Amino acid sequence: MILPMTPVLATGLQAFNQASARMNAAADLTVRNGLAPTDGKPRQNGWSDDIISARIEMIRAHHQAAAAATSIRTASDMVGKILDVTA
Repeated sequence: MILPMTPVLATGLQAFNQASARMNAAADLTVRNGLAPTDGKPRQNGWSDDIISARIEMIRAHHQAAAAATSIRTASDMVGKILDVTA
């Protein structure tokens, strides 16, 4: 009876790992580019387009990780309830 929960947990963990990789890539881009524009042209408020894109990607990764964590938590709760019912 626990077997149907395994794919849900695996999918949640995979989504969380993907979110972590997206966050790391965006953070790396942020560090590499700093606040300086990459093409030498000043940007509004001193921010480069790459920094803005990286920050947006970080926000998306955060939301993906939060959704994955909710999925993992729900699957874990369901497994716990199944064990309570069968015990």
